[in-house]
Amino acid sequence: MRTLRADATVISLAGAFLAGFGEPDGWHTACRSDWDAMFEKHLSKRLQELDAAKANVFIVTAPYPLGHWDQPEFRTQVDCINASVRKAAATAPSVHVLDLHERICPKGVCQRALPNDAPLRPDGVHFSMAGAEVAARWLFSQIQAVGPATAQAPLTH
Repeated sequence: MRTLRADATVISLAGAFLAGFGEPDGWHTACRSDWDAMFEKHLSKRLQELDAAKANVFIVTAPYPLGHWDQPEFRTQVDCINASVRKAAATAPSVHVLDLHERICPKGVCQRALPNDAPLRPDGVHFSMAGAEVAARWLFSQIQAVGPATAQAPLTH
């Protein structure tokens, strides 16, 4: 961020539902109090550092995964991760949450294809090139909507 002097920094942690750590009693993932606390602590710290740097920072919620990843366990973990993202962002007043989850999966029903029937996320997690372009345009429109009134520096790109 400092090296590039970007007008905006966008943080996406969409694959976090696959992250975990081992303990003697088993694998700990999102929705376990120790995992959530550690995730929120580290994310809050990093977001506060960016907040102190007076950067335009945006963090993106994760949509539910599709395909073989579309299981109740992973949906619940994504919900917990998105709740943690919101909690961490609340500790850094100038960090804005962009709700890609609600854009892609309104009321829990995920968009699977683009208007031309091309797949949005062919492997269930990662956007296709066309899907990434659509998502990027939406994200950029949300960043522009924040505008100079709430951003520390004008957005130029």
